[in-house]
Amino acid sequence: MKLVNHTRLPGALLVGSTTDNEQTGMVACKVTYRLSAAGGLEPVPRDDMWDILTGPAVVNDVHLLPDLDYRKRGVDILIFGTARTPDAKPLRELDLHISCGALSRQTRVFGDRTWVQSGDDLNMSEPAPFATMPLTNDRAFGGAAKIEGRPAPHSVNPVGKGFILDRKDAPGVALPNLERPDMLIRIWTNHPIPACFYKPQGLLLDREGPNSFAALSENDDPLAMSRIALNRAFNQTVPDLVCPEGQLGRELRLRGFDHSGDVVFPLPPERAIPGQWGPCVHVAVGDRRSRFPLSIRSVIAFVDERALVVTYAGQFRYLMLPEQLRTAALTWTGPIEVSPARDAVSVVRS
Repeated sequence: MKLVNHTRLPGALLVGSTTDNEQTGMVACKVTYRLSAAGGLEPVPRDDMWDILTGPAVVNDVHLLPDLDYRKRGVDILIFGTARTPDAKPLRELDLHISCGALSRQTRVFGDRTWVQSGDDLNMSEPAPFATMPLTNDRAFGGAAKIEGRPAPHSVNPVGKGFILDRKDAPGVALPNLERPDMLIRIWTNHPIPACFYKPQGLLLDREGPNSFAALSENDDPLAMSRIALNRAFNQTVPDLVCPEGQLGRELRLRGFDHSGDVVFPLPPERAIPGQWGPCVHVAVGDRRSRFPLSIRSVIAFVDERALVVTYAGQFRYLMLPEQLRTAALTWTGPIEVSPARDAVSVVRS
């Protein structure tokens, strides 16, 4: 099958076999936007747009997977930014909030702290004031504890900090800067779920529900962990930044990422409307014709640059018969620009 791209956007096609005669096709396209002074999204020139990722890539030290993968579920939200206090005033802690339709995530950011021995007590030092804080995984819980003097890396986030297995090793150990507000560290034996913004080396479980450690410990199915890992293996981001399909909403609001206030990115509709708006793939197999709308599969926000990268994808199946002409034509109907969300309270302007 051949892809015919009638748009000025990056596009790609992937075809695979499901049976001897049945084929599965997947088409993706990508739009790179800049946040305008009026609060809308404007596409950047074609030469400045992100290309489709057809293989693994590293962006800002974060590993990304290919865009063309039919096994991925939900809409990935990735945020590349820095925690910034209001008006650049030094604070000891700050709450970040990411909201996007049905998705809502909060993270508490602390200044640098360590465990301090005071007599028989083991306490946290007062957080150091900060105005900015990186949101990298080395700032979340994890790292390497010690067992008989040898390093024991954390199974989920070995690059983090704060992981302790023996009380005598705690004094002087740095605590994480990024924590989940509902799982704050209180004592040295607390081992919370790392508050990572990007996929760590290990598998992140949920605090509650069927994908939590508590549920797995009571599950006799030896493949339960493997199923969770498989379901999450093809997403670009951590589980709590995956928005359920159909629930993306019309804006991505980021609180705590800019000294001046909230950063609000309006979002295009999640799914194209055939013949009215958005990207569609028109499939021709012999004398058969079909049209498939594409939907958003990932949203990547570069907060400091006020840039947004939106990837659309759609799938279809067809029977392959010898000597038939097979094409997939990518089209875009209507404007590419995105107007500000109606309920946007504030937009930080670059």
